Amino acid sequence: TTLFRNLREMKILMSNNLPYQEYVKRGYFEVKESTWDKDGYPQLYAQTLMTGKGLIWLQKIVEAERAA
Repeated sequence: TTLFRNLREMKILMSNNLPYQEYVKRGYFEVKESTWDKDGYPQLYAQTLMTGKGLIWLQKIVEAERAA
């Protein structure tokens, strides 16, 4: 929860926890879309996934923040 809040404050994630397109294009995140049934009707949802490249990038950001 804290990580996602910080990423929203840094304007990396939108308010719905989906990454801005810029960060998807850079290869830091992937968005997986799936459906589930609610009362017999399919509902679409998106899940934000961080790639290995994104984890390395985020680690550099965190280290820079700690050093500052």
